[in-house]
Amino acid sequence: RKDLLKDEEWLYSVSVLSGKGGKTVLERLPGAMELFEMHLVSIGETGTILNINDYKRRFQSWWRCLNFETKEGILARNQSASRPQTKPVSRIDEMQRVCEEAKILTRKMLKLE
Repeated sequence: RKDLLKDEEWLYSVSVLSGKGGKTVLERLPGAMELFEMHLVSIGETGTILNINDYKRRFQSWWRCLNFETKEGILARNQSASRPQTKPVSRIDEMQRVCEEAKILTRKMLKLE
């Protein structure tokens, strides 16, 4: 990471690719690189980065998908996406709910209530 942060040609290409202005992107870059590396570890793909060019290409694609967001912005996005969701209803439970609704509607139609 330290070598890449000194590579002026690569830094220029990242800032141009982002379209956000050089200084802004360069300030965001170290944190984004750290998260990218954690991402690779979390998905078990650290062995797929074979050389520095692989790293550059994969990092730029990954960060572009995240709209060149700050480290904090990426973390906030991930936290909101990983909030616990309600447990999906089983098909049997859903069928029972539909049957109950059908029973209520039938009684209303026949004016049994």
